[in-house]
Amino acid sequence: MTLTSPSDAPSSLPARAGLSKDRPVLILGTGGHARVIADTLLAAGEDVLGFTDPAPQFGHWRHLPCLGGDEVLREYGVDEVLLANGIGFLPFQTLRERIYRQFTDLGYRFTQVIHPSAVIAAGTEIAAGVQILAGAIVQTGCRIGENSLLNTAASADHDCVVAEHCHIAPGATLCGGVRLARGVLIGTKAAVIQEIAVGADTIIGAGVTLTRSISADQVVRSPVPVTAPRRR
Repeated sequence: MTLTSPSDAPSSLPARAGLSKDRPVLILGTGGHARVIADTLLAAGEDVLGFTDPAPQFGHWRHLPCLGGDEVLREYGVDEVLLANGIGFLPFQTLRERIYRQFTDLGYRFTQVIHPSAVIAAGTEIAAGVQILAGAIVQTGCRIGENSLLNTAASADHDCVVAEHCHIAPGATLCGGVRLARGVLIGTKAAVIQEIAVGADTIIGAGVTLTRSISADQVVRSPVPVTAPRRR
């Protein structure tokens, strides 16, 4: 799903695409987010082979090894494993999206990562690579695009549309009918009221309550938006 501006209409998404029960999972990265993803996959009963990272931060975490760098993937065909994106979402950086695109372009698929404690209502559409972490809530009619992340205890109420590569940070709230274009970051404990549209690559800062629609490439640290610096 691609939303390039708040007014763009969403395209359809596969419902719950990319679940990994049919093959094991490799996690890309060894940072804090990668460990959260590993814990979530294990809690969901997934078969996790380990981590890959060209600059690993550890050799093992729990019983899972860091198997090496990207060269590890050459040992597995694109139909033999699924990937999980262990790269966190940082403001003004696109590493998470670049890694996702790099490996999907090679033919690999990214699994959904859904914590057992997350609440996902009937009638939702969740694309491949989406991550929904502990305590998050996705209500009926929501559509979540590829590689987007609903972090711990985040919530999206009915009929929200979240495009690809977005991050809803811990404790953030989307009220009903909110529309996020690609690459949006909703900061920790921020709230977006109902029917608001947010343009691509915009950042809504921690604790902000957004009460009106906003265009692309903005940073909102208060009710007044300012232009964002160029993303790297």
